[in-house]
Amino acid sequence: MTTVTNTFNRYLKTGVTTAANVLPGVVTSGVDMVVTGLIVANTTGADAFVSIAITNGATTCYLIKSSKVPTTESLIAVGWDQKVVLKPGDNIQVTSTSSVDVVMSTLEITTA
Repeated sequence: MTTVTNTFNRYLKTGVTTAANVLPGVVTSGVDMVVTGLIVANTTGADAFVSIAITNGATTCYLIKSSKVPTTESLIAVGWDQKVVLKPGDNIQVTSTSSVDVVMSTLEITTA
């Protein structure tokens, strides 16, 4: 018999800049992840240009590419009625020209 477990999680990253930051890491086998919210907050005194992508191996697909987030403002990349499904091998990468904080909320569905 297959057992399915649903778990809500939250992932936090502070000080995200030009180095790609992976949230929450690579989705593992037996797990489907629904991103229910993804918020980027500019924490600097300069405008930030933010890119958010789903990667899987050599494939990169942008959700947002170089979107301007003015100083001390936020961008809701995923939320309200939008959801993003991640499958095993997928991960989320966030890059920015200025320091930003990222909050990602998920529903993780594990099949065992």
